[in-house]
Amino acid sequence: MDLRETLRQEAMDDDPQLNKLLQEFSKKKQNSPEPILPTKGFVIKTKLVKATETFAINTKVFINLCHSPEIPAPPLLSRIEISKAIQNGDNQTYKVPMSLSQPRTDLDKVGSICIVLDVCINTAPYHHAIEEVEFKEFIMSLAVEWIEQKQKFELHRELILPKMMAKGDLVPHFIARAKRPVILPLVEETNGKICSTPKYQFILEPETDPKFLAVQIHLPLLKSGRDCSLDIEENRLIFSNSQYLPLDIRLPYSIDVDKSGAKFDCTNQNLYVTMSIVQDYSE
Repeated sequence: MDLRETLRQEAMDDDPQLNKLLQEFSKKKQNSPEPILPTKGFVIKTKLVKATETFAINTKVFINLCHSPEIPAPPLLSRIEISKAIQNGDNQTYKVPMSLSQPRTDLDKVGSICIVLDVCINTAPYHHAIEEVEFKEFIMSLAVEWIEQKQKFELHRELILPKMMAKGDLVPHFIARAKRPVILPLVEETNGKICSTPKYQFILEPETDPKFLAVQIHLPLLKSGRDCSLDIEENRLIFSNSQYLPLDIRLPYSIDVDKSGAKFDCTNQNLYVTMSIVQDYSE
């Protein structure tokens, strides 16, 4: 099975089953929610444009945009792909998970009651926001929209950034702790030729009775997967490219060839091949 064309993101976006496979191997098992305390970031100041049952119109609202590595990360895309998704208003390709606290009251500088909420995101997109103004504005807009959706507030779109890392103390957020996928030892094959054989590793999800197998192939010499050839058989994966020696991998499980896909991540120059493991129901 030649999956060369599936290396194109456009083809993958049109295949919901393939997208589901690509996401499944990185999903985490849900356990009892446990508290995490986010790290302070920056503050967004706005106000209510419509009164609620509890708060008057023009009540100030302070949004603590904080972060934690425990919050699920958004999809792995290059910054160019992220920028393109933002410009096109594409909320399907790129989504940023957010954890929202319950609103609480505090006092502003003049002693008036104000509303405080914490919006926590993964640490990686937070640092991206600090580095790029366009992305920061995107995150701010998402935070405001998320609060409006969850709290039924109507917020003013004139957003101010006070010189503070947080308004008051941050509150714990409760998330489901995750089990990390099992990563088998890194394998490096050599056969004495000038070209190198790519390094790769297996990723199993979940840890016991895995449903999905992913192969991560590190390709630091490549900028895209355009010239890669990939063949998948029931127990075998064959990779080839002109800058590397062929890679012939014996898979530790039988996989469903029709439920397999590949994606090249330009950020870290890794090719991810995800496959659905054939389940044995004979017992």
